[in-house]
Amino acid sequence: MTYVGIDVSKKTLDCCVLDADNEVYLKVQNSQGGYDELMSLLVLYDDVHVCLEATGSYWQSLVEFLAANDVRVSVENPAKIHYFAKASMLRMKSDKRDALLIADYCKVMI
Repeated sequence: MTYVGIDVSKKTLDCCVLDADNEVYLKVQNSQGGYDELMSLLVLYDDVHVCLEATGSYWQSLVEFLAANDVRVSVENPAKIHYFAKASMLRMKSDKRDALLIADYCKVMI
């Protein structure tokens, strides 16, 4: 299984792809072009599960795009991921780190 954590903001998507061997990071625009770029990476992996937080409304079109392309996607309450980070004793905060945290959450909790 390949887990993808996406930290969504108004303008960008910080993505972390976790598979058995490594972590791959990608930052794309939160737009159709960015979604296409993300999809070109996801097709390289088998059995992908994408996870992101439901913050604001910036995630909705991405989820619709992923679902339309038959990608398994979970939208989680940000509080769950926040407390997962606390339980993991993670203190560092950046968009890249958040993407990895969300991928880890997906791997462990879903």
